[in-house]
Amino acid sequence: MTCINNPRFIEYLEKKVSLALKEGVDGIFLDNLFFGIFPITMGNKVSFFGCNCRHCQTKFKTEYGMNIPKLFDTNSELFSCYQDFRTRSMSNFISHFSEIVTKNNKKFGFNNLDPKLNSKLAYGLDFESYANKVDYFLFEKYYENKIIRKIGDWAYYKAIK
Repeated sequence: MTCINNPRFIEYLEKKVSLALKEGVDGIFLDNLFFGIFPITMGNKVSFFGCNCRHCQTKFKTEYGMNIPKLFDTNSELFSCYQDFRTRSMSNFISHFSEIVTKNNKKFGFNNLDPKLNSKLAYGLDFESYANKVDYFLFEKYYENKIIRKIGDWAYYKAIK
């Protein structure tokens, strides 16, 4: 149900955001935006990653004429197409909710895990493609060489706007 390409999930989240906006909040923050499961890399092969629900399967097949595979070759056109599909789906999702929030003169932002990782591969995120659609990003610092002292240790990055 929680796929960003699932119309029922989008409708559900639209209702939640609309209710929050009626409460006089300063803005809306979406927590841990990423598109499906994380990949496992094995040389130039990558295990299935992202989402393989019926909505994603149908949308990907319609747009690219191919099925979403269970194993990717990182040098293939299919791998590039699927990464593009994921990042474009995320960008559309973020843009959609940004429009809802900002038309109400509120701030909009989200968080994710450490941006030191390949964000397109790991999360389906291309931060630069929607930097002008959010007021801020927050990142959880889990990908450090030292031990994290507490869960939820946040790093705040400068406002984009």
